[in-house]
Amino acid sequence: MFRMLLYGYEIRSGQSGGNSLQRIHYFFMLPNLAFTIFPVIDLATYQKSYYARPAYQIYTKGIRMVANGILHLLLYRWIYSYLLPSPTEVHDLTSLTRFLVFSYALIVRLAGLFHFSAGVICLFGFDLPAVFHHYFFARNFSDIWRRINIYWRDFMTKVFYYPIFFRIKSMGTLKAMIVAILVVFGINWFLHAWQWFWIRGSFPLTLQDILFWSFFGIAVALNTWWQARYPMRRPPSVFNHARAWQTSFQVIGMFIIMAILWSWWTSDTPQDWWILVGHARQTSVSAIGILAAFILAIAALGTLYQWFTFRTPPITLPNIGRHPLLPPAAMMGILLLAAHPSVRESLHRISGMDVTSVYRTQLNAYDRERQFKGYYENLLGSSNLQSPLEDLERKKTEDWQQLGFSGAGIRREDIMLKELKPNQRLSFKGGEFTTNSMGLRDREYAREKPPRTIRIALMGGSIEMGVGVDTKKTYENIAEDWINTSGLFGEDVKVEILNYGISGNHLFQNVAMFEQKAIPAKPDVLLYAAHANETHRILYNIYKAYATGRDLRYPYLKDLMKQNGLKRAMRETEFLATLQPMGDSIARQGYRILHDMATTAGAIPVWMYVPTLEDNEIPGEAERLEAEARSLGYHTFRMDKAFEGHDPGRLMLAEWDTHPNNLGHELIAREWVRKWKENPEWLKAVRRHTGME
Repeated sequence: MFRMLLYGYEIRSGQSGGNSLQRIHYFFMLPNLAFTIFPVIDLATYQKSYYARPAYQIYTKGIRMVANGILHLLLYRWIYSYLLPSPTEVHDLTSLTRFLVFSYALIVRLAGLFHFSAGVICLFGFDLPAVFHHYFFARNFSDIWRRINIYWRDFMTKVFYYPIFFRIKSMGTLKAMIVAILVVFGINWFLHAWQWFWIRGSFPLTLQDILFWSFFGIAVALNTWWQARYPMRRPPSVFNHARAWQTSFQVIGMFIIMAILWSWWTSDTPQDWWILVGHARQTSVSAIGILAAFILAIAALGTLYQWFTFRTPPITLPNIGRHPLLPPAAMMGILLLAAHPSVRESLHRISGMDVTSVYRTQLNAYDRERQFKGYYENLLGSSNLQSPLEDLERKKTEDWQQLGFSGAGIRREDIMLKELKPNQRLSFKGGEFTTNSMGLRDREYAREKPPRTIRIALMGGSIEMGVGVDTKKTYENIAEDWINTSGLFGEDVKVEILNYGISGNHLFQNVAMFEQKAIPAKPDVLLYAAHANETHRILYNIYKAYATGRDLRYPYLKDLMKQNGLKRAMRETEFLATLQPMGDSIARQGYRILHDMATTAGAIPVWMYVPTLEDNEIPGEAERLEAEARSLGYHTFRMDKAFEGHDPGRLMLAEWDTHPNNLGHELIAREWVRKWKENPEWLKAVRRHTGME
């Protein structure tokens, strides 16, 4: 698309477009078959660079650029998986700073893609120049415009800036430069929107886009005016400490400004961005002091680096000049070695960091709940080099649909959200999905509890419902069979575990489910299944029910909405940000309501922690919630180690679906039964409560 503009410009300017073969390979470069987002390679540069140097030197440069691109892409995955927090985790200045810095740092993916593309083209004999140049070290807006996506800058300058400048030069050189820059950045906005249209199918007209490019254009124009009025002095022959410190702070300041601008550009709405940056108010003097000290330390390191490079001649290692492929070969060897499973495990034991996400597509914590993507993330997601989230989405088979599209669910107009239709039989995510006459994802049970039977009501979500596995292979059915086979509660005592789990259900859905569906079945035990990231799931489902006009049913929830000024029309981010600080107390109140219902109905309340394969556990959350449940009178069981010693990838339904497969359910059932067998006091309490002693 943009090469067509460059080609037309060259032809109109009287330049040769080359012969037919040259025109064909200019428009059909090999890497462009894989990468939709592609560097805007200048036609004249492309033609002049063809074997402009000895072939060996060009090929060597290409291999280095390819290796550099791969390193950038792996760095992107590391930042994405381990360093970038979810916006829902931003609650003060420290977490906001971390979010701003690492969301801006995701641009390394674009740099990696462009380096890789240009490197491959070099391997065909085209001596292309650098695509990016240390863009995080820019000192001002003009500097970053020169360093970031250099091919794009050259394209805009050649095709738009110079023609505009020379047409209006009569108004004065400086004025013409300023006007041309402002017009070019207006065109810049339009071309990015045009690119979005051709790749995504819609033309974005958002306040974020308009203000981002307007601010950037005005800043570059002011920078140009300042440099014209106050030209930079020639670097001194002796090291100037004050100048070095000034440069360091300029680089840091520019990085901070760009991180803030980037967060604005990539936010869904201005309201979301305002809520996000508003968390900066929630901070302490000590946190501000730590941040200031950190910035000062970085400035000191920058100054020290400038002094070192000023005083020290360029370092040349003896063999690298004769063997220029040695650095990229060594780097690639290290990366390949680190990719080996045994080496990864050793690194995990030594450093405590699992680097699996760097080498295998996995979602980070936020993308497992929502989609976090900005301009380039969305565009790259539409190319063949997807973001991790898009990559997994594209691998899904056509029949991998949500429960709501399967026809097995019934919408409810209260906090319960949905229930299952009775007597269903269908295929769901690769497993046979059946429901019994009571509308449970379970085997058939009599409505009246048989004699010498202990009934357990299992309340949970998608794991309990058994997404993607046959009904008879859900962990509750496996556990029920093992418990009855072993005679855990007595030789003549039968256990029935009624599965009330439904995909997407969390605490308050389970409260309503127990009250309306389970209590009539006269359960002896209430078994509530909690999972990782429990409080966020609870809050999100409250928002989902409230925003879709459902009746919240319980006075506690209705009062919670009123007391915190929550409205049904509020955006999700604002709603969750309001309730996030109260997450644990909201969970406690839900546990209290469920506990009181269970004891009133004559059921023993049990809180059970069931692990997931999503790796999104909030440190300390399970311990806090277990302590809350225990203080309310629940019996508690933790099954954290159910998957221990097993590769999580072998326990998932599919690469794109982290629900446990048949083996995963079997491991959960095994850990469940083991925990109960190891607790004779619990078994005795149940027998005593049910009169089965």
